[in-house]
Amino acid sequence: MDAKGETFFNEDNWVRPDQLAKLNITIPEIVDAIQKQSTVNPSGQVGAEPAPKGQEYTYAIRSQGRLENPEEFEQIVLRANPDGSLVRLKDVARIELGSQTYALQGRLNGKAGAVLALYKLPGTNAIQAVDGMKKLLEQARKSFPPDMDYVIALDTTQAVREGLKEIVHTLFEALVLVIIVVFIFLQGWRATLIPALALHDT
Repeated sequence: MDAKGETFFNEDNWVRPDQLAKLNITIPEIVDAIQKQSTVNPSGQVGAEPAPKGQEYTYAIRSQGRLENPEEFEQIVLRANPDGSLVRLKDVARIELGSQTYALQGRLNGKAGAVLALYKLPGTNAIQAVDGMKKLLEQARKSFPPDMDYVIALDTTQAVREGLKEIVHTLFEALVLVIIVVFIFLQGWRATLIPALALHDT
């Protein structure tokens, strides 16, 4: 609870205990209202069965359900009174954007910093994703304040890159060894050139 008599709630809301007591509203009721009114719900499909003849595709309809900014959260209805008035979340709490958790703190080399973790989507190329992210960060760096910079502290694609280099190196060595062995057996570069070219094409 702070100096204004407000209690922190759910990372984004500061509920007012005096208002809760006056309106006889409990914290579980607020949690339930937020969970019910800030969800992603399926909106149906277009072209699903029974479909007219010639219909080849089915499209899923996606509509906004999850609330995204403080103004939308303020309008969450907690209760409808008999006189027709509504008790909204903004009536019993102050809503603002906050961190998902306050138990963690980001630091790099003893200095305060923001930690960002990026994950690739299933089926995407990890190296292309990292290269794209680096280009984006370089573009963003141009608008950074003078005392701000970024550092890539962990890049899990480095092992992948080194593995690819080793594969290419191994293939090159194998190609050279095969050419030498074929030359030793055939005793001529002309005869060796044909299988060497075949190996290169494969």
